[in-house]
Amino acid sequence: MASYDLHSHTVFSPDARKTPEELVALAAARGCRLLSITDHNHLGSQPRACAAAERLGLPYLTGVELDLHDPESGRFYHFLVYGFNPQDAGLTALADRQRGAYAQWFGEIVEGFALAGEPLDVAPVEAGLATRYAGNPAPALNQWWAEEYLVRSGKLAGRQAFASLLKRARALRPLTPAGAFFAGVEEAFRTVHAAGGVVLLAHVGRYFPGAVEPQIALIRSLLARGMDGFELYHPSNLAEPGFEELEAAAQALDCLLSAGSDTHHTLWSDEPDQPRFGRMTVPEWVRERLPRSGAGGAPSTN
Repeated sequence: MASYDLHSHTVFSPDARKTPEELVALAAARGCRLLSITDHNHLGSQPRACAAAERLGLPYLTGVELDLHDPESGRFYHFLVYGFNPQDAGLTALADRQRGAYAQWFGEIVEGFALAGEPLDVAPVEAGLATRYAGNPAPALNQWWAEEYLVRSGKLAGRQAFASLLKRARALRPLTPAGAFFAGVEEAFRTVHAAGGVVLLAHVGRYFPGAVEPQIALIRSLLARGMDGFELYHPSNLAEPGFEELEAAAQALDCLLSAGSDTHHTLWSDEPDQPRFGRMTVPEWVRERLPRSGAGGAPSTN
């Protein structure tokens, strides 16, 4: 079966590594038939990824992963957006607003560290941004890099020590609620569609692990409110005991589907070469429902 990857991250995501050009080259070398880089709330990788893919003859689909709020459940979910115009003003503004959460939360975490009696010297953390996110011209301070810096520099004994300190800090200095930054699903769906894109729920298995009925119920609810489909082939979904039932529901639903490795190439990965990246295989009936860019950039399954 042909391989695809419509879920991956670069240095334009705060918790990922590798440049857009590096990911495109790796996907092409692995025989990927369709690639999308979907950085968290960031469109910065898209022009470079599109150009690199064109040079290598690799079909590429513009992508981004958005954090969105579902008013019906009160929960936040991740959504994959494909096939949009990367210069669209509305979608750019939405991503920029949401990305502001990272820097805001970092500042609040620093305040919490001080209240916990563990003040953080921000200067060396900030100085390390250019190296950590080489290829991203304007990386922002964030908790993921702070964790890596503190552990790698020996200032904290390990990830568990950071998690414990972060928990204390948040108790002393609660973070600004996510709803202050992240849009509601229906507002975001309208913005995506106005930009010529489609929106799919990411890794549904993560939201209700071990419980396929709520997974399917969530998908149906969001489809009724304007969502275009969901990510079916994802490592966390494939590991679910109810995956066959989820797959059967996908066959019955009239919606787009996607497949992706969700690769980040992070320091903490147990598989630093991300062997799944660019190698997600799907059956023919799923290939027919993958989002693709049609004439004029309009999303199409043709």
